[in-house]
Amino acid sequence: MLAFFLQSCKEPVSNDSKKPPKNVFPPIAIIQNPINGVTVFDSTIIRGLILYRGNRNVDLFIDKQLKLSTKSDTITYKWIVRDYPKYSIHTIILYVYGESETDSLESIATATVKVSHSMITFSSNADGDYGIYIVNDDGSQLTRLPYINKPAFYPIWSEYGDRIAYLNKLSEQNNIYIYRLTDSTQKLIYTSNNNIQDLRWLYPQNKIAFVEAGNLVTIDTSGQNKQTLFYSYPSRYPSIGKGKEIFFNYTAINFNYVAVIDSNYDIRNVTLEGSSGQYVQPVYRPGTNYVYFLNNQTSQLNYGILRVASGSWSISNLNSISLTVDTTGYDFSPNGKLIVFINKNTKSLSIASYSGSNVNQIFQTGVCLHPSWSKK
Repeated sequence: MLAFFLQSCKEPVSNDSKKPPKNVFPPIAIIQNPINGVTVFDSTIIRGLILYRGNRNVDLFIDKQLKLSTKSDTITYKWIVRDYPKYSIHTIILYVYGESETDSLESIATATVKVSHSMITFSSNADGDYGIYIVNDDGSQLTRLPYINKPAFYPIWSEYGDRIAYLNKLSEQNNIYIYRLTDSTQKLIYTSNNNIQDLRWLYPQNKIAFVEAGNLVTIDTSGQNKQTLFYSYPSRYPSIGKGKEIFFNYTAINFNYVAVIDSNYDIRNVTLEGSSGQYVQPVYRPGTNYVYFLNNQTSQLNYGILRVASGSWSISNLNSISLTVDTTGYDFSPNGKLIVFINKNTKSLSIASYSGSNVNQIFQTGVCLHPSWSKK
């Protein structure tokens, strides 16, 4: 397992810092994976080794209370997430105290980590014009992102949750921005006078897929290398499949058809057993072989088993769950156990289990649109 060495430095923390120094040797913190650019999760134990007058194994925590001490003799090692909740990128600080936490700081070591909060982003007009919000799956830590260009729609997460792409519609102009959650800065990557819909972050390719004037296109997150993937018929709702293929649906002769763009960029129709031509918004449920669809006629979610054989794609064993889902969107949690969706009747943001049970309304002010769940 790789090890990362953190450099120590002196730093006072109180007016008592002029007291005679204790006989404390600054520790060397060897922090093993996951750390320094590797994603860790809330409540994950980070295995650490503190070298201080001999080797001591220490469990270092990042938890929902942000800090938890573990003591070795008279020394307290405490990890604190600075500037929480800065969403994804955090600075972890190792404070080394003496016998009491009120004693002077003896030494400090820092490291940068990525912490996953499994958060949801969505658009809402709760504060007037449509802006971008983020929230935990229990409704806590609701935050309206500052400096967003309004009105704003279709927010989508980057792979590691440190950025959100969104669409700003202003008169006849459609602008795609990428917003950095760590410092609230943003970059305009694409502008068009054509109508844009259905943003989706494609990872690990680091591209943005969207529908422009009915065509399915992609663009690099740098704003370069625009590519048209499908233009034969009006298309909607790109999403990422299990093997990073792109599902979408298109309309021809007043019927909706599901299609897929595989890893070789070949376009294939997906056969749905018993399909009435009203299924839209194909979304893969993580960790399974199931693909979900929204039935335009009933507003209920249907799902089936994805089968691929000899280049032929099909969905079989179709079933439905009793959730009234709006066409403005739904998405799955990273583990595939929960669904976030917009209720068609109330326009509220709600969460349910993948089976449609245990519905919990987590935001109901104004009109909610376009939910997206972080994937890491």
